Amino acid sequence: MYASARAYLLTWINICVLSLSLSLSLSLCMCVRVQIVVFDDVDIDVAVEWLMFGIFWTNSQICSATSRAIIHERIAPRVFSRLQELCAKVKACHPLTPEASDTAFIGPVISKQQYDKVLAYIQGARGQGAKVLCGGGRPANAPAKGFYIAPTVVVNVEPHMTIWKEEVFGPVLVVKTFSTEDEALALANDSSFGLAAAVLSKDEERAQRMVRAIKAGITWVNCSQVRQCIHRPLLLRSRSLFARCAGLG
Repeated sequence: MYASARAYLLTWINICVLSLSLSLSLSLCMCVRVQIVVFDDVDIDVAVEWLMFGIFWTNSQICSATSRAIIHERIAPRVFSRLQELCAKVKACHPLTPEASDTAFIGPVISKQQYDKVLAYIQGARGQGAKVLCGGGRPANAPAKGFYIAPTVVVNVEPHMTIWKEEVFGPVLVVKTFSTEDEALALANDSSFGLAAAVLSKDEERAQRMVRAIKAGITWVNCSQVRQCIHRPLLLRSRSLFARCAGLG
């Protein structure tokens, strides 16, 4: 287990022990890496919009951000091209300024410490052989004040790489391609945690197979992010537990 994941787990255990000793009700949410699986029958433009929304909404500073993209190799070149095109159009600006209301924008990450951490993950991915498709640093159009990071897509990622295993918690989408449904499922379940996942496919039967097989508390179909989809109560699994929430009844 990597150091950051170990720290999360130890914190989780300590809180559980404390709550038991005090007879407190407890609801915990903890996650490392949420995946979005994209099959080759999707509409490319729609899929890319969900890929971008899933990771760049709130700068990925949300536990359910779909930060690991598992994309069918047949459509990967077209998806990459579209991601590059749209990421280049995203403007860095303060979210409360007037210009943020009429353009695709990205705001700053929370602190200098987090800014340095995200950039270190990107640099580390380069060192391990991954390729930064777009972004990877401070946007040229960013305001002088604020810890801005350009929308970043990292490709040629392998499961042993740190950036695949650890939670970056910043605007960085990491991508691994696949060729078969079984391979996609194995990649989706390559985590000790299981908060959420997403599947994009026009094949409803295949999507439902994936939903049943992916080890996640909730799996969205043809969308991403809890507040954007109708869903059942969120049952956290594996080391992402302890709760059932965000549903009706």
